[in-house]
Amino acid sequence: MDRRPSTRSTKVKPQLTVKCGSCGHPLGNPLTHRCTTKTDFRRRKKQAAKPKPAPKPATGNAHEYASCDDDDCSRFQCRVYKEGLANGTEVGRQLGYAEGFPDGIAACPLSHQG
Repeated sequence: MDRRPSTRSTKVKPQLTVKCGSCGHPLGNPLTHRCTTKTDFRRRKKQAAKPKPAPKPATGNAHEYASCDDDDCSRFQCRVYKEGLANGTEVGRQLGYAEGFPDGIAACPLSHQG
């Protein structure tokens, strides 16, 4: 009985840490736990406060290239479309597509029996 009792705990206790499935934080009491999810609200709020760039002014001659009736239109798209249409029409006439096929689809050299 001359020995002093030890101040250290001699029992080995299992340590169990439970983490929340949503936020990943340690879950002490599941009834009082509040999930904290990180959001980018402040960053988006800052971005919304920044002035947005002004939209480009619409040009006065903006129109659809396929429906352009002006033969002297200076827009690149209109000129290229009209040039390609004229070239394609001329090649088609040279190949005889204006007359058509006398026997219909049967005269076509490709196989359409698919």
